[in-house]
Amino acid sequence: MHKEGDEIHVEDVEATAATSNGHLRWILAIGLVLAIGLLTMIWVTGAVSVEEPEPVAKVSENAPAEVTGTDEDLVTAEVVDEAAIEAADALAAEAADTGS
Repeated sequence: MHKEGDEIHVEDVEATAATSNGHLRWILAIGLVLAIGLLTMIWVTGAVSVEEPEPVAKVSENAPAEVTGTDEDLVTAEVVDEAAIEAADALAAEAADTGS
């Protein structure tokens, strides 16, 4: 450090009050590798321990099926809901009673 007139000139090493020998880079690199390794372990163990979700729509093997269509058309099987059949029969009977 030296003074030129009213100005004070300071060297770089004196101004920083530290040395730059690369230790900080090593600490940051090791910390980054450890963080990535830890997060990868958490991700993998979490993915392995979770059971696969069940499908949203599941057709029972015992459910009755109704086949519609002709031989020339595509034939589709629809799962028949007993409550829906009863409701449709009740509406048909009501319509027949009213005469429409």
